[in-house]
Amino acid sequence: MTTQSPGKKNAVIMGRKTWFSIPEKMRPLCERINIVLSTTQMNLEGPDFIADSFQKAMKWLHSPSMKEKVDKIFVIGGEAVYKIAMDSDYHQIIYLTRIHNDFECDAFFPHMDPEKYSLTEPEDVPDGIQEENGVKYKHEVYVKNEK
Repeated sequence: MTTQSPGKKNAVIMGRKTWFSIPEKMRPLCERINIVLSTTQMNLEGPDFIADSFQKAMKWLHSPSMKEKVDKIFVIGGEAVYKIAMDSDYHQIIYLTRIHNDFECDAFFPHMDPEKYSLTEPEDVPDGIQEENGVKYKHEVYVKNEK
């Protein structure tokens, strides 16, 4: 989904830990503009841009030199970056994959306030429960409500 963009590229914003969770041979994510948020490591090799705040990343993406190159902007993790994006004033659609199996994990998607987001009928994701390698999941799409 993050690579689909005719004539332009989509941008992916991620935190430093998410960047390092991507296997080195797959970094940067191809056919996308890669932005890493980090307050500790500003010398990473591979990303198109490194910013120490979400606001600086968005400012760069909306700059005149980038505006013509960027189609959509996706935030791909981690939890703190999701939370910052969800609390921002930028238009938001959340593509959530709800896993129907239990796994022990230490990372979570932030709580979505039901007053702020509405579940919509997905148009650009598969409908219904899917299954891959014995793991059942469902794609859900939420739109941020107007203030």
